[in-house]
Amino acid sequence: MRVTYYTDGENMFEYLAKGFAEVLAKGDVFELFKMLQQRYGTIMKICERIGIERKTFYHWRSARQINIETKIKVLKVALEDHPIDTLEFLARKSRGKTKEALEFLLEFLRREILIEEKPEKLEDLVKKAEEIIDEYSIPLIEYLRHEVDSLVEVVHSRGYEFRITSITTIGIPSIQAIKVVPEQQLAWTSSATMYRYAGISIEKPFETPQGNFQISEGLGDDVEWITR
Repeated sequence: MRVTYYTDGENMFEYLAKGFAEVLAKGDVFELFKMLQQRYGTIMKICERIGIERKTFYHWRSARQINIETKIKVLKVALEDHPIDTLEFLARKSRGKTKEALEFLLEFLRREILIEEKPEKLEDLVKKAEEIIDEYSIPLIEYLRHEVDSLVEVVHSRGYEFRITSITTIGIPSIQAIKVVPEQQLAWTSSATMYRYAGISIEKPFETPQGNFQISEGLGDDVEWITR
């Protein structure tokens, strides 16, 4: 169980708002503002709730960016009034940013490996690529296993309590396929490649750029030889 400690006088929503405000673009702030508008109706009431002047809102339209202090205020109120919707919004926003950063990272690594002429430097780049692939090949849900299990437990409990059968079957989808990453092409044949793999279960052969493959032994985190 993770425990988050907040500074004196700072509640959870203040902590989250300060931590995530920087990832918000101008359009994101407008989207959160629209969410609040559904509850408060008028711009004047929303501005009063946030703690900003109405002219500040109208200034956003012509401003290139919204300052961080205002972002924190808007995000804090959105979290207080619509915690689930706002946290889901932040999760999706952060995931998109992470994906974008990883895309650039992988592309820069690919380019450097492609042009590198020094064996020592090339070896370091390949090791770095392997580390990154290994780290980010693990589904994010695996890092949240405790939180997910607790959520499912509560869902089941409440489902049985109210006899709602549609929610008593909720659970974690089983992984029916695994991703494999080419490690090294065999020197004497093109019919097999060494792959690093990780997964839970697999029921049928899977495809790679080299063709269809079948694992010869059980799953795990080790490197195995996989042949067609």
